[in-house]
Amino acid sequence: MEESFLRVIRGIPILVVFLGFAPLTSLAGELALLKESITEEGTIHPFSMECSGIFYVKQDANVQDMSDFQDYSCEGIYSLTLEGPINTTVTLFGNFFYITDRGYLILRKTDDRKVWVISLESFKPGTWFHVDSKDKRYGSYDIYYHEGWHFERNISSVKWGKWWMGKNLPSSPKN
Repeated sequence: MEESFLRVIRGIPILVVFLGFAPLTSLAGELALLKESITEEGTIHPFSMECSGIFYVKQDANVQDMSDFQDYSCEGIYSLTLEGPINTTVTLFGNFFYITDRGYLILRKTDDRKVWVISLESFKPGTWFHVDSKDKRYGSYDIYYHEGWHFERNISSVKWGKWWMGKNLPSSPKN
């Protein structure tokens, strides 16, 4: 009995240290949608910051309607960063309330490093695609793009996790 009591006593400092550092080792995810101003011709405007902003979405905080984002109605193109553990999955929709008729993009992290996607419409529509980052500061990911008219300008809702039926091919969302 004395030996087991000593094991418990020795384990307390380890438990205290582990619990004390828990916030430092958190693997909480976050999506940052970065919006850059564009001209009427659709090119990024080098001197205008009126429509440039960042919309943050914490992991598992689904957003049905992004219209409250300060720069939502401005002409701009979105890019993104995604943080979180491996298999963190998020979908961006080109319409409100997770409706798929204006396109969507599914992003699934395949390691624990931050993912950075600059051009959201640069992927072949209708198929899963794997990206290995050449820059080791950023992570690798799987992506599925279903095209929609000016999708990267019209992101309107965000949903975390797997919402589609089947193993690989998304269908209509389940709310």
